[in-house]
Amino acid sequence: MTEAGVYYCRRIYMDKTSHTSELIEKYIKGECTKEELEKVLPILENSHHDLNIRSILHQKWEEENKHCDKEDVNLTTVLNNIHHLINLEEGHWRNKDRGFRIIYRTFIRIAAILFVPLLIAGIWYYISSQSPYLGTDAWITINSPLGSRIKTTLPDSTVVWQNGGSTIQYPRDYTKRNRQVKMDGEAFFEVTSDKLHPFYVVSNDLRIKVTGTMFNVSSYPDDNYTSVVLAEGKVFVEKTGFSYELDSGNEFCFFKNTGRSTVKQVDVEKLTSWKDGKLIFRNDPLSEVAKRLSRWYNVEIELKDDTGALLNHPFTMTIEYETLPQVLNYLTKAAPLKYTLETIEREGENSLSRYKYIITPVKQTN
Repeated sequence: MTEAGVYYCRRIYMDKTSHTSELIEKYIKGECTKEELEKVLPILENSHHDLNIRSILHQKWEEENKHCDKEDVNLTTVLNNIHHLINLEEGHWRNKDRGFRIIYRTFIRIAAILFVPLLIAGIWYYISSQSPYLGTDAWITINSPLGSRIKTTLPDSTVVWQNGGSTIQYPRDYTKRNRQVKMDGEAFFEVTSDKLHPFYVVSNDLRIKVTGTMFNVSSYPDDNYTSVVLAEGKVFVEKTGFSYELDSGNEFCFFKNTGRSTVKQVDVEKLTSWKDGKLIFRNDPLSEVAKRLSRWYNVEIELKDDTGALLNHPFTMTIEYETLPQVLNYLTKAAPLKYTLETIEREGENSLSRYKYIITPVKQTN
């Protein structure tokens, strides 16, 4: 390509990047027209595929962060309040038109992942200005969408991190005498110490009893086990007929299909690093890697291998800022496999596209 051609291509790329940045800024400020909204939503929905978009979003966050007085604004508390209110209002918005629900879900996802102060303030103001919650539910529910992580502080200052695709519920009348949480998915708990009033987590017929400690519970509906990993302190895992006291650094695993349970020493950092924005794999089979990547990036990953050897191939890596294509490219270099990308058909005109990655073995030639 000639020097003039290179300059022309670079100019087009810079203009496109500038236009995308302007669209995102208008979206954050709530100034997008209907036509601009239709353009920017797919960009944000698929931002994990594009390093340039991730860079723009990070830049916007840094710009807004400079204007915030951290001593006066507790962003964590603001976000926690938003999640509480969003979940209280969720039933009300189910009756809204489909197009609005898509925008609404996107707002939630961005608030959970990007943590942009202006966006948080916008959501808070908009939802607060609508009709207040009038229900009489006994439990407050907080949902964490796939591809996100949510941090919530309960009324007793217990902190809960939710991994993507998780749900926690706690009583509306949560007090020191009623410290309990129900959950599905995965969550890390940092429980405020109170020896006189234990804290309980209930998941899949297991009850975890603690007075003050840090531990991780994984109990996704599509997994055949419930896992409790103790990072610090002691917990009691209870089920009809038995109670087990777990020591720090150990994992209690209950298998749903057989009713059996095991206890073993584990790498706590590896199993809890997700709450700090990292995925750590240490000789984990591809089947486990694919499942965790699917939840982490909110995409469908299908493994196609007639022999089954591909499913058990071990991988060791740490993921922090990488996009999914970067991770998959690493896998193709570390093992004889390849992947293809398919677009899943939209359910309706206003729905957003989803993607499926298909991983297959590469046939070896003699």
